[in-house]
Amino acid sequence: MSSHRSATLPALILAGALLLPAPPALAFSLDTGAGDDDGGGWSLFEQRPPAWNYQRLAGRFTLDNAETLTSVQGWMNWGGGALGFAIYNDFQGLPGSALFSATGQLAATVENTPDWRGIGGLDWALLAGTYWLVFEDRPGPGNGSMPGGAPSPLEAYASGPGVAPGALWMEAPTLGFGVRINVAPEPPPPVPEPATLLLWALGGAALLVRQRR
Repeated sequence: MSSHRSATLPALILAGALLLPAPPALAFSLDTGAGDDDGGGWSLFEQRPPAWNYQRLAGRFTLDNAETLTSVQGWMNWGGGALGFAIYNDFQGLPGSALFSATGQLAATVENTPDWRGIGGLDWALLAGTYWLVFEDRPGPGNGSMPGGAPSPLEAYASGPGVAPGALWMEAPTLGFGVRINVAPEPPPPVPEPATLLLWALGGAALLVRQRR
C-alpha cells in the first residue's frame, strides 16, 4: 500500500497543477536606455518651406505577439509645446502608413538637459509584426532635438522628409536616440485632437438641448 500511495502522489500533484490558472503573460515593454546627456541631437521641428527642414524622426521595433501599447516616450531636448506620436507600419524598410497617432502637450526640459517626454493612456492594439514609432513636431510653439547614443538602440532609424525630391523618408542608421514603450512611470494621456474636441462640444450641446426640451 505504501508503494502505491507514493507512486500516485506525483500524479496528483501534476493534476492539481494543471487545474491552476496559467500565470498572466508579461506585457511587452521596450527601453533602449537614455541617449547622450547634452543639448545636441537630431532636429525635431515643424517643416517650413522652402527649407523643408527635418520634422519627423522614427525608430523601428518588432512585436513577436499581438500587443497593446499604452505609453510611448522619447529621450529629447524639448522647448515645450505640442508633439505628435504615431505608429506606422513598415514598408520596404521605411515607415509606411500611420496606424495610430496622438498629440501630447509636453513640458519643456531644462535647457541642454534632455529627459524622457511622451504620452500615456493609449490603447493601440497591434498584431505581431514590424512597426515604426514616429515623433513629429506640430505647428505652433515647440521645438527640440533627440540626442543619439542610446546604449541599446532600436533595430533601425529613419528621418523625414528624405533627400530625394518627393521622398517622405530616408534611412538614418546613426540616429540612435532613446525610446521607451510601455515603461513606467507612464506619462500623461494625449491631448484630444481638434476634431475630437469638436465632436465632444457638439455632443454636449445636443445634451443641453435635449434637457431643455
